[in-house]
Amino acid sequence: MAFTLLITLWCIYLYLSSLISNCHCVPNENKWTVEVNYYFIYSQYKSVDLPFYSEECSKHVLQAILKENKISEDLVDLQYSIKPLLSKILRLQSKAKKIKSKGGRQMQELLEDWKTQSYTVPLSVSNLKRKLEDDVKCEQNKRQKLDDNIAVLKTKVQNLENVVRKLSGTQFALGKKKYGKKWTKPKVRSFKKHADACFTLLDCYGFSPRQVTVTDQYGNIIQAGDPVTTSRDELKTIDVDTILLVKDQFKISDQAYLKLASNSNMPSLKKVKSRSCELNSLYHIKYFPNCIGVYEKLSSKLPRVIDQLLIRNNGNSKGLFLEGTVSVRISGDGTWVGKRLHLVNFTFAVVLPGYTSGNHLWATAKVQENHKVLADILSPLSQEVQNLTEILLNGTKLKVQYFLAGDMKFLNVVVGIGACSSKYACLWCTCSATERGNVSKVWSMFETDKGARTVADIEKLSRQKKDNFSCQACPIFPSIPITFVVPDILHLYLRISDQLTNQLIVELMKLDKINKNAKKFDRTKQNHLAKFEKFISDLGIEWSFYIDKESSLLKYRDFTGPEHRKIQTSINLLDLLPSDQNLHKIVKLWEDFSKLMEMLKKKMPSDADANECSERARKWVSLYGEVYMYKNITPYMHVLMNHFPESMKFHGNLNLFCMQGVEKMNSEVTQWYFRSTNHHSLQSLQQIMEKQSRIEILSSKCSLKKFEISCGCCGKQGHNKRTCPNKLL
Repeated sequence: MAFTLLITLWCIYLYLSSLISNCHCVPNENKWTVEVNYYFIYSQYKSVDLPFYSEECSKHVLQAILKENKISEDLVDLQYSIKPLLSKILRLQSKAKKIKSKGGRQMQELLEDWKTQSYTVPLSVSNLKRKLEDDVKCEQNKRQKLDDNIAVLKTKVQNLENVVRKLSGTQFALGKKKYGKKWTKPKVRSFKKHADACFTLLDCYGFSPRQVTVTDQYGNIIQAGDPVTTSRDELKTIDVDTILLVKDQFKISDQAYLKLASNSNMPSLKKVKSRSCELNSLYHIKYFPNCIGVYEKLSSKLPRVIDQLLIRNNGNSKGLFLEGTVSVRISGDGTWVGKRLHLVNFTFAVVLPGYTSGNHLWATAKVQENHKVLADILSPLSQEVQNLTEILLNGTKLKVQYFLAGDMKFLNVVVGIGACSSKYACLWCTCSATERGNVSKVWSMFETDKGARTVADIEKLSRQKKDNFSCQACPIFPSIPITFVVPDILHLYLRISDQLTNQLIVELMKLDKINKNAKKFDRTKQNHLAKFEKFISDLGIEWSFYIDKESSLLKYRDFTGPEHRKIQTSINLLDLLPSDQNLHKIVKLWEDFSKLMEMLKKKMPSDADANECSERARKWVSLYGEVYMYKNITPYMHVLMNHFPESMKFHGNLNLFCMQGVEKMNSEVTQWYFRSTNHHSLQSLQQIMEKQSRIEILSSKCSLKKFEISCGCCGKQGHNKRTCPNKLL
């Protein structure tokens, strides 16, 4: 009886185990496939208190499949393996829902049918497995190459032994006078060749000869000058850091460097890579919680940047930090890397008297400039900014003061204000879009009775649905006051210059009797637009009007900063708009705007300069509204009129908060992504962060001589033949 019961229990166990999973692994080169029955998948996602359509539910089912088949999760790329399993779960749930509505008996028949059907789950191999396989193949190739070299060197050593045996015989003991050059030269050449083979063999086994002693046929030592104390290996590793710095700065590929190093005494590629890995181990780069970006803690990177500043200043901290305070400017900007990848780069810079330390990449993420997304990923950085208020430098505590800089789009997102097209677009005050044209009314970022915003007000108003003055969310960095959010000169110049150029083109269209919705452009009939197009081409700028393929409307691209500068210094409005009624006012608008930008760029502005800038800006905005209507006054013009003069008084030199360095960093990141990474999701972002950190460390350690071109006219440096003062005279 007991034996029968035991047999019955064993059969039940085998039946249940076959129902639980019918899995087997089929290893391929790049992926695995696991077979599992439908009932197992259905029972797993039903047993979890998660939505069946979520990736978390699919991840749980996949982990159960891996656990049942005893497959480690480290060998499987869960992110790519979840997607096909999720689609299968959705189909199973849809079918179960349809059958369940027909009755319980049909549902039971479906479940019984699923117990016999199986599904092949594709598993993507993780980067860890690929890396291990590549390492094994690399080691096998190295071992095979070493065996080949040993076989060749054994032959060379045997030949060398034969040469030594011949040289130690009685023939050479007769004296070298008896033998001429035709006999001695080939022998010496062969001896040098075999000696070099001996040195190569010693290098392979890690030996470095320090001294070579040569004796004649009588055993006497031949003196050949001072012994060489530097090994061949040391000669090759002297400039590894300099080589790595040049390789990183100028984006030299491994293949190009391998060609250079093979024909010179430069360090080998393996030593350069090992040095790079050694430096990368110094950085503590982490992933964001949602795995959409990487960052490095400010508490570890900021002291490293300050140490580099001290090295450049010969270890002297006097004059670097005023009143024992380290001023740190936090910036950010979005950029497109190619057509599909959008990155938001976050940088910081140490603001010093008269200059900055340069922009240091703090974090980068594959997201859009959206407050909800940025608030989620920047939560660890926000906490660190709030907690890191002091740092220790050579036994002295220094306070850390944070500033926030960027274009208005980025600043509004970070502070929690609506877009620039919203009614209350200014993040420093509560000025509405209808009140921007009121030039006589004064707005302030410091005085609350003049509409100044505060962090507490934004947090309070963001909870209201009505009358919230476009406060949509809480600031991401609540520890940074609104008065320490500095407007950017570069984007102010670009956006207002775009407005002036666009209004000029509208005036030219009116003279040519066409509107913005024109679908044809005939250069023989539209003389004014053709004349402006020719003026731009004469400046060496590639720009033209064109008919858009999708909208079939007349379009043109925006100008860049250097192009705007060329246009403003060379434009002749009297020639372009000869019959315009507001010609003199338009000319004054262009001229006064250039003067305003010169005032904003003063390195040491006084209160009198700020007051004069405020007065001129109000007159300029008033003239702009008079010519082009007051409703066309943009948020940047409002900031120019009200808040830039205040920032000049409070912050001083606004050039220290310019975003030009951040824009350059965006272009560098784009080039690094395409020329210095493997394009594998987060690994590429981590490689970009490591590369920028290596350049920072090595640039302060290795001093590269700047290449300067001398003038072809006078021979002096600092200018070229075109700008030579002697030629101009």
